[in-house]
Amino acid sequence: MTWLADQLDTLGPAMEAVAGEEVTYRRGSQTVRQLTATPAATDANLLVYASMVIETEIFQDMIVNHADLGGLTPSRGDRITRPSGEELEVVAIGSRTYRHTTSSRKRLRVHCKRVN
Repeated sequence: MTWLADQLDTLGPAMEAVAGEEVTYRRGSQTVRQLTATPAATDANLLVYASMVIETEIFQDMIVNHADLGGLTPSRGDRITRPSGEELEVVAIGSRTYRHTTSSRKRLRVHCKRVN
């Protein structure tokens, strides 16, 4: 790992402590409780025509520790419930439902949209 990747990995727990919230991650009947996630946002161009953006959407992403998912990989239709009761559904941007936040692959940025 590079020095920068090491530094980014050390910032993860600090980010969780400051901005993280306890959420419930669900896939059908499988539930991972006591999962700490940090809210984030992603802008995505959904439709481009003749080099002009027709529609842009802002997704409510959640950054999670990959190990906290208990072996799950985020899939379309998975649900995340925030402490406020807000329900998020995992969606794909292009073909990907998540991306790694660093080269160490310890944290995932899960792409979501609000459903309530």
